[in-house]
Amino acid sequence: MFFHKQELQFAASPAKPDAVFARRLQEVLGGQYGEITVAMQYGFQSWNCHIPGKYRDLLYGIGAEEFGHVPRCLPS
Repeated sequence: MFFHKQELQFAASPAKPDAVFARRLQEVLGGQYGEITVAMQYGFQSWNCHIPGKYRDLLYGIGAEEFGHVPRCLPS
């Protein structure tokens, strides 16, 4: 189960655009080792695990945890 509350945790108004920070934030979210990438990897591994049991449950749990990190990082 996923839940997303459509509001910002902190209200922030940047004084000017910051390209370096934007690039770093993009890497955290969708880069090679970003939250979305890791969540998808664990999700696909758990869906492709055909043997029921503790290892598939572990992959499902880690994937769900990683998906839980994504909404907190995304701007509204």
